[in-house]
Amino acid sequence: MKRKKIGFYKSPFLLTKIRRKKTCTNSDFYLPDDCWEHVFTFINNHNRDFNSLSLVSKQFLSITNRLLLSLRICDPKLCFLRRIFHRFSNLNLLHLRFNFHDMDADIALALRHIPTLKSLFISGIHLKYESYVASLLVDSLVCLNGLISLKFQGSQLSDDFLHSIAREALPLKRFVVKYCTDYTYSGIYCLLSKCQTIQHLGLGHNNFLEDHHVAELSLLLPHLVSINLSQCSKLTESALYSLIRNCHSLEEITMKQLDFRNLVSFKDFDVNPRLKLKSLCLAYSSFINEDNLILVASILPDLQLLDLSDCDGISEKDDRLIRGT
Repeated sequence: MKRKKIGFYKSPFLLTKIRRKKTCTNSDFYLPDDCWEHVFTFINNHNRDFNSLSLVSKQFLSITNRLLLSLRICDPKLCFLRRIFHRFSNLNLLHLRFNFHDMDADIALALRHIPTLKSLFISGIHLKYESYVASLLVDSLVCLNGLISLKFQGSQLSDDFLHSIAREALPLKRFVVKYCTDYTYSGIYCLLSKCQTIQHLGLGHNNFLEDHHVAELSLLLPHLVSINLSQCSKLTESALYSLIRNCHSLEEITMKQLDFRNLVSFKDFDVNPRLKLKSLCLAYSSFINEDNLILVASILPDLQLLDLSDCDGISEKDDRLIRGT
């Protein structure tokens, strides 16, 4: 009687062993989510590299969704925003870039559904004639308990909008308005008088801020660490003097294109031992000379960085003199 030959590749015994080996192999190489999360945190470009990783498996898709903390959305549409906010549940920083048009009311409402949001950057919106949408936006900001940074750029705002933020006294630590129009000093003063927790302030690129305004604002900001007042066409060295005299926590001042016509206000200035200013940027400023530099340096003993890039009348010799080299 002839034995029935069983091919090597058809042997039930061997097939069972192969299946067991495959199962063991898969189990051996499986890593839990927290291990992968630790590995993925070493990736530098999250937005780009996470897109590739999310295609590998459902596990990686879920992990990268949780790890993505910052997001920029151009010309946002409500139907996509709802999905995005649901998908990325741990967003800390959100930049909404509109194409210079009004913000949709539903979008303003949708923002309140990002409870983890800490920083909101909005550019290219028109709120001047949209009081209803502006009020919805403020209501959403109030719902974001962790929000500490708010920035507007290239937008039409209004004093009423800034007054609404002030009434809610949001616990902001950073507030920036850059290249924006249709608001005035009244709105800024109201907001800063109510939100005195601000540590980083940016009010550059406007044509209404004057020296006496800065003197008033400097009294409202005891915790101010950095300020940017660049390209404010009406400011002179008197505004710088007010900041140095009144804001004792300041470490960084940026005032590009400052008008340095005279330094009379600095001549009788006593060195404030509590002032720890480390960085002063006066790039593109006018009417600065060697005497001005020596006078400024004498009242800022802890200064580590002085930026005089493209200042008229400043030579390489003057730059070495102020740095003590």
